Amino acid sequence: MNQKHDTTKTIPTQKTQKQNFSQNLKKNTQNVFQRLESDPGSLQYNDIMQLQKMVGNDAVTRLLSGKQQSFSRRSINGFLQRNTPKAPIIQGVFKSESEIRKEQFVEEAKAKGITDPQQIDKLYAEARKDTPDEDPLTKFEVAADRKPTVVRAIEHVGNSITEKAFYVEIDVRNLGGLNEALGRSEGEKILITATQKAHKHINQLNSKGFVGSFRHGGDEFSFVVVGEVSLEEVEAKLTAAENEFAEINKTQVKGTTVGSIVHLKHKSQHGTAITWGVSTITGESDVGDVLSTADQIVELKKSFAALDTPQTQDPEPEQSSDQSQESQAPPKKKKRKMDKFDVDLTQKFYKRMIKSFSLQPKDVANGAILEHALNHYSTYDEGKVNAKNYIYKQIKAIGSLKYALRRKKDEMKSQEELKEAEFVKFAKEQGIEDDSIAKALFKSARKDIVDPVTGFQPKSSLSGTIESAITHVGAMGGEHRAVYVIAKLKNLAGLNHIMGANGTNNIFAEVATAAEMALRSELSQDGLHISDFREQGSKFSFVIVGRILTKGLVNAVLEKAAKSIADINKERIKVYNSSSEFAENTIGEKVIHPKKANQKGTGLAFGASNIEAEGDVSKVTATAQKWMTKRDV
Repeated sequence: MNQKHDTTKTIPTQKTQKQNFSQNLKKNTQNVFQRLESDPGSLQYNDIMQLQKMVGNDAVTRLLSGKQQSFSRRSINGFLQRNTPKAPIIQGVFKSESEIRKEQFVEEAKAKGITDPQQIDKLYAEARKDTPDEDPLTKFEVAADRKPTVVRAIEHVGNSITEKAFYVEIDVRNLGGLNEALGRSEGEKILITATQKAHKHINQLNSKGFVGSFRHGGDEFSFVVVGEVSLEEVEAKLTAAENEFAEINKTQVKGTTVGSIVHLKHKSQHGTAITWGVSTITGESDVGDVLSTADQIVELKKSFAALDTPQTQDPEPEQSSDQSQESQAPPKKKKRKMDKFDVDLTQKFYKRMIKSFSLQPKDVANGAILEHALNHYSTYDEGKVNAKNYIYKQIKAIGSLKYALRRKKDEMKSQEELKEAEFVKFAKEQGIEDDSIAKALFKSARKDIVDPVTGFQPKSSLSGTIESAITHVGAMGGEHRAVYVIAKLKNLAGLNHIMGANGTNNIFAEVATAAEMALRSELSQDGLHISDFREQGSKFSFVIVGRILTKGLVNAVLEKAAKSIADINKERIKVYNSSSEFAENTIGEKVIHPKKANQKGTGLAFGASNIEAEGDVSKVTATAQKWMTKRDV
């Protein structure tokens, strides 16, 4: 007897699907970990891929190789409970850093009661006038937005099942040779052509998600691609751009065939080309690895691949014997006196500078500066320019000193604080009387300026702050003194090797904060002003101004702080040893310097130098750097 079977299927709800996804992922991953511990040889390719998705490629590599590494202060125990996703998250639209920054500023302004779009735009433009959102030459996003975009791409694809992300780095070959042969302006035109060709092709993927474009370095630019795209699609677009740009070698610029221009370093290569590298971004990627992988691919291609374009020599015009002899003699540099027009223009510039700095002729020695400029620079070809530069520097120095004397005696501001004061003044002109609202808007527009690890000011503000301290010390007539300190976290590379980027960043922030807290507490006094800065790599610095302040006192405070910071070497971490077991070891035992085998652990090295009136910024920083190097042993 035939029985009827119900052919209808129960379609699981979205909630049920998410629950099943989480349960299966957790169960399968636990199984793989058990097999890894009991029988590593039984693991298949898919098992390794699953582990990479869960704990990252670096962690899996360390597990399988048995090297003595740590897991950023985490053991596998409890890893699944902390890190297994409960359900896939549906992501919103991926946006650029500048878009997000502007949206957050608009929200901040509206929260403060400012609703006029034009007024908001003016305030935003003023707050960021020294930090534009795009590169003026290529119109790409600025280099500072590249790394944060990659970080968000990592988070984005980590919470998505269907979307992928890729980082693309592109190098324009022989840009230096082009600049030398054709001039900088023509070289920049070729660079722009390269960016346009690459952007035209890669931006075709924008319909599938997001494409971000970034200018960084003289001949380098990059893209971040996020969406339902594949590696093959990205590479196909880049190949098309590479082939199209190669046609430029057949063109002539100023009578020279581009393909005939010799590479400055590799004399066997001619012309130009774009060389690209792609790295895949996953939810477990490390931002440093993403950037370095693409860069290494580019460098590898550059070192092995000669340019495809053949050498095309331009015909040289025949020279007569007389012309040949003349060409061998170096041209004589003609000296010239400044004509009447130059003198008048310089005098007008001098008067304008005096007025702009609110000075009187007597403040600048009744014309002695102008007289020196005209007499000293009048015989040089660039006399007008040099005279103007001299006048500007001399009057600015006097004007800054006079301005400092008019300020409150205890007032010292960093470059960023001075910019904030300018913005507050601008906001008042826009009808915003409350200084706290103006300061909140200023900080909102410049969130990307602050170092994300320490919260310190950027290195770009350091020189201006030291200059401000030099002026301040001179204006106070000895009542205030200033000291510059540069410090570094010892053995950053060793920490990265063992602790990973996140673990190292935590330690860096801890050490930098401890150093600043020690300075603020031990040097506590009326008029104390400390500006903090994140410098490159393992370094950070401070500009300190106060009444009771000497370099020796600062050194004593930091020596005491360094001894306290050294206790971090006693911290115990979990490491995976060669016996396939987890063991506890201290940072001081297991963090070995990659170049100095006798150095273990980490610590604080620092150097200090006095900031004096009439001081020189470069000498101040160089002196402190020298003392820090001596302590970095």
